[in-house]
Amino acid sequence: MDKLEYVLTLAEERNLTRAAARLFISQPTLTNYINRLERDLEIKLFDRSVQPIQVTEAGVIYIEDMKKIQTQELALRSKLASLKQKSSTFVIGVPPVRCSLMIPKALELFMHLYPDVTVRLDNRLEADLEKDLAAGRVDVAIGALTTAYPGIRYKVLKTEKIYLLVPRSWSCVASLSPKEGTLEHPFLLDGGCINGKCLLMPRIGGGQYQMAMQMLERHNIVPQNMIHSGDMNTLYQLAGLGVGYLFVTPIPFMSTYPQYTEHLAFCVLQQEDLYQKSYLGYPEESPNLQMTEDFCRLLEQSNRF
Repeated sequence: MDKLEYVLTLAEERNLTRAAARLFISQPTLTNYINRLERDLEIKLFDRSVQPIQVTEAGVIYIEDMKKIQTQELALRSKLASLKQKSSTFVIGVPPVRCSLMIPKALELFMHLYPDVTVRLDNRLEADLEKDLAAGRVDVAIGALTTAYPGIRYKVLKTEKIYLLVPRSWSCVASLSPKEGTLEHPFLLDGGCINGKCLLMPRIGGGQYQMAMQMLERHNIVPQNMIHSGDMNTLYQLAGLGVGYLFVTPIPFMSTYPQYTEHLAFCVLQQEDLYQKSYLGYPEESPNLQMTEDFCRLLEQSNRF
């Protein structure tokens, strides 16, 4: 793993335990690496005397400049590789749910324009896709991207409202009428009501995971346990069956699993609506730039965002 990821992940999580878990390393390993790096640089990148951990001014500069250096190196490698063999493969990075909703019609039109091109749909989560986008291994990425990488053009494709789905069998929403706690009329819930309950959690690295972590921290919610899955369809069904609660942008799942919708209360945790943005990202310079721009145009034409 690129050690810059250690710094980036700690900067995002602002907690050594969570950052280490996300990186699949031990907390002492992460702590030792940060200590050595700060010792070599002779300056503190993080203020670990406060909670949550804060990125220092030096840390901000280090992260920004290292991202630029990394992107330039990856772009150079990509250009050199393209001189050896001109690629006839077009790689679209998009997580599974968005892939099934957004891609088929656009890809049908794209194949009429480029019948000799091999297309590969990369259905990993956004964190990996965006990293490979910057490295030149993915031509276009779609999803809840960070928009943090230089040299990448980002465009908002869709803005979706965030809901907390709570089983109607739970006492905190059991008294709601069928017209309350709906998509159109969400119920304003006190986050303390779901403390100690099971959280249905998307796989680490995706936009839905980042959204859920932000909501937990913002509203001081502490789950009793979690069920992790990279399959959002499974998590939606589990919520409908009363197993746990789920932070999600639910419209894609309602049409696929309407039988579960009536068993769920659509809730929010604050008066102001919260939204998640889906982005389209592609490199400003790429051997496949013309194909990429054509695909993006067809994607927008074939989907109503």
